[in-house]
Amino acid sequence: MVLEEVPCRDGKIVRGDMNAKVGMDNTGREEVMGNHGARAVMNENGERWANFCQANELVIGGTLFPHKDCHKRTWRSPDGVIVNQIDQLAFSRRWRSSLQDVHVLRGEDVGSDHHLLMAKVRLKISKVRKAESGRVRFEVSKLKDLEVGNAFKLALHNRSEGLQQLMGKEEMLVDDEWRLIEQGGTQWTEDPITEYEDGVRKGCLISPLLFLVGLDLVTRKAFDRMRGIQWTFITCTDDLDFADDLTLLSHRIQDMRQKTRALEIQGAKVGLKINAIRTKLMRIGTKRGDGVSIAGGRLRKWVSLHTSGAL
Repeated sequence: MVLEEVPCRDGKIVRGDMNAKVGMDNTGREEVMGNHGARAVMNENGERWANFCQANELVIGGTLFPHKDCHKRTWRSPDGVIVNQIDQLAFSRRWRSSLQDVHVLRGEDVGSDHHLLMAKVRLKISKVRKAESGRVRFEVSKLKDLEVGNAFKLALHNRSEGLQQLMGKEEMLVDDEWRLIEQGGTQWTEDPITEYEDGVRKGCLISPLLFLVGLDLVTRKAFDRMRGIQWTFITCTDDLDFADDLTLLSHRIQDMRQKTRALEIQGAKVGLKINAIRTKLMRIGTKRGDGVSIAGGRLRKWVSLHTSGAL
């Protein structure tokens, strides 16, 4: 069968005039169809269609979305008395979330007793990853060392003399000459003394962005359930972020202990540590003496909070 040759990761759409009535009753077929089909009794072709969709992991699109009956029925008899939903569209169950809507276009004049059946599909196209440029980075600050700087000048001078002799003997294209000059400037850097050192530098624009992305990932995993200040039935504030400063909020001291512990564990997975010295605890409306500990040390308490006018 054709569907068996299609890779399982690809989306599949099967549509046509199946002469199949499936109705609204989806008992025992919840994974295949919904309960929003047109009012009808499932016929023999409808059973075959439902079994076909179940065997190939498809869902019947015309039964998933609530519409008026006039937007479900796809066929009208020549005398205009009988109307049925017999044109069907099936979509891959794996891509079910991409199917936005299925309905009938009744106003289109197509010269047929069948109405057009339209499906709205939204797919997220994956990005094509660009190949790495292979650009080499060098630790140029080591050239400040007198010994390293002299070695660089000597190696570059010797290399340039050899290039001048080579280019003087043969006629070369501009691109070829530039490639030789580039190789002459970078070949000496294969020496371990000039190996590039990784690390975060002051003034780097990408480092703060990566830090904020990592911090957001840590907080999302640490605060997997609502343990903050409950504003409404579904709205809860767990933390306030400003740059690299983080403020945790909780109604109960037990929740605050669990949140700080979870934050400490998740932060350690990406190399982030909580500064126990600069971290303080502020409690409002309670006189209990129990507190919160981080890295084995008990947090100091704030008596009052002073701000500069910005939250």
